Amino acid sequence: MSDIKPIQKTETIQMQEPTQSQPERPTPPEIRPIVTGRTEQKPEEINNIKTKDEYREPIE
Repeated sequence: MSDIKPIQKTETIQMQEPTQSQPERPTPPEIRPIVTGRTEQKPEEINNIKTKDEYREPIE
């Protein structure tokens, strides 16, 4: 029975790991809604990076 107790404790730790990830996700959720609701903001940032690359090419 002592062997089963340590196994159950390990399962509880695994369940706690994903449970702690949920409360930690509340912080990144702000980025998730921004990408879903503001999908244009993401492409705009990518365009900004391309513009910098273009600026580097015409440096002559």
